Amino acid sequence: MSTALVVMNVPLKQPASQEVYQLEAVRQAIRDLLERARSAAIPVIYVQSSSPAGASNRVVDPELAPTDQDIVLEKQTPDPFYQTTLAGALTERGIRRLVMAGTRTELDVDTACRQAFSLGYEVHLAADGHSTVDGALPASQIIAHHNNILQHFATVAAAAGIALDAPPAFSLEEPLAPADLAAIRAALAEADLYERWLAQGDVTPFWPHTHPTRVTDALRQLWDPAFTPQSRPAEPAGWELGLARQFIQPLAMMPGFFRRTAISAVAQAINHLLQSPTNPFSTQTRKLAHGLWSYDAKEFRLIYMPRTVRDSSGRERKYVFLVRLAPALPRQNPFA
Repeated sequence: MSTALVVMNVPLKQPASQEVYQLEAVRQAIRDLLERARSAAIPVIYVQSSSPAGASNRVVDPELAPTDQDIVLEKQTPDPFYQTTLAGALTERGIRRLVMAGTRTELDVDTACRQAFSLGYEVHLAADGHSTVDGALPASQIIAHHNNILQHFATVAAAAGIALDAPPAFSLEEPLAPADLAAIRAALAEADLYERWLAQGDVTPFWPHTHPTRVTDALRQLWDPAFTPQSRPAEPAGWELGLARQFIQPLAMMPGFFRRTAISAVAQAINHLLQSPTNPFSTQTRKLAHGLWSYDAKEFRLIYMPRTVRDSSGRERKYVFLVRLAPALPRQNPFA
């Protein structure tokens, strides 16, 4: 997966009107990213606002200024994809992984991360490589808040910790839709958290169920709030089960009229795939990538990760982490 470094409103100097928070530290973080990107022949894309506010810091600086090999684009809004050639430039170069830095945090940086995530890109944000000015909140609080909230849309880490030439999180054996890719990337961190909970018990993941029946009971409560789950044995099943938000959200948002039928079908599919989650000879389970599988039902697909971990007592625990509930693949008529 090819990578590009995207720098928004690169802070070339301190604007006279307002003080950018920790400008020199941000400049140093961006400088580090630029040096490493150019050394690795990774595309560098500058996206500058054409508004006076964005243009106020455009003073040539040899350390941060674009080179002849870099791509320089102008935008009219905080969204770097809106009415610009950014998407085309990325597609032309086969780029699906973006490293973000620049100013302003609450406008350009925030919008760029969210939009890139929605478009299916793998997004990384340099936590110390973006900044802003004081507003309704002090700039330091704005930056800290966005570093926290943007973890739902990007991998947020210090610039020095971002590997610009890193391989993708998984290598697909077949293409997936951008929406599926974005959901899978968002769920990977939750899968790691769930595994840590199973192994050590020192964290609290989203929905830390283990017994498959507890999961199907919880799913049933989405359409039948009056349903009371029965008590279950403490001993977990052969395959334990965890859920990502990206899996449960489509069901939770489904209109009530359709929800019961859909959840019932999903519960049956879960019970079936747990009988043999990694059977290469199954007509319904197939491998999508290293560690990533799909269960194909008539109306939908379950994208999941089968894993094994040892808990603190040394016991081996096998589990399936449900990542994504996706539309079914189109079926071709062999007689057509």
